[in-house]
This record gives sequence, C-alpha cells and structure tokens, in this order.
Amino acid sequence: MNLPLQGYFSMLLTASVLGALCAAFAGSAFEKYLRYLASLICILLVLAPFRSFDATALFQTDVESPAVSLPDGLSLKERAGAQAEKEICAWISQCLSEQTGITPAEVRIDIDWTADEPVIRSVAVRLPPEFADRAEEAAAWIETTCGVPGNVTVE
Repeated sequence: MNLPLQGYFSMLLTASVLGALCAAFAGSAFEKYLRYLASLICILLVLAPFRSFDATALFQTDVESPAVSLPDGLSLKERAGAQAEKEICAWISQCLSEQTGITPAEVRIDIDWTADEPVIRSVAVRLPPEFADRAEEAAAWIETTCGVPGNVTVE
C-alpha cells in the first residue's frame, strides 16, 4: 500500500478509536460533546485530501505543451514541423508525378507556423531540364491542388 495513503487511513482509524474510547470512559454529562468532537475530527480527516484539490484543472481547455529540447537542439514542435514539411513535400512530389507525369527534382514549401494551425504560404518546385516546357502546367497544378501560388524553376 502507498505510504501516504496508509498514513491517512491509520490517522483516520486512530481518531475514530480514540473518539470511541473517550466517549466510553467519559461521564454522561460530557458524552455527547465528546462524540460531537470525535465526529468533527473524523469528518475533517475525511475531507483533508480535498483541501489541496484544484478544481480549475478540470475545466482547463488550453493546455500548453512543455518546451522539450531534444539532443540536436530542436524543440519537439520544431522537429514535428520539420517532419511534416518533409512529408508534405514528398506527397506533393508524388502527386505531381502521378497526376501530370512531371517528376520534380526538388519540392520546397513555406509554412507559417505562427497561426493556431500551420498554413502553407507557397510551394517551390525545381524541375529537371526535360520538363522545362511543362513549367506552367506544374505551376497551374500546384495552384489548383494546393491552393497556393506555385513557384516553378527549371535547373
């Protein structure tokens, strides 16, 4: 059993037993006062754990994540953001290749992380020379699919 919990229950049991003993050995004139005092002490002991209870924690909806620094110096949020950027770039590259037949050499995105949720501001795509004549098509696909302006350059 947990030591603080064990101490709590032993204190409650001791107070109950002492209250009963005092009431048993007291004269009839003080018996009701001693029972009242013993009952009051027991009630206070039962309620004691709740005096440090913080009810505002139950209604707290906006929880801040702790700033955790990882071994490479990046915070957890920065690392998650970098991973998300890599996955989005890979997704854009794959979709552009599958839907238009244009295989980009590199895809970069500009994400605004200051808002409540990340917002993609722009997508930059670098195409190999064999797709130079399809740069406008790639830019139109990016704008249609991603909803942001596409900056397409050719190597």
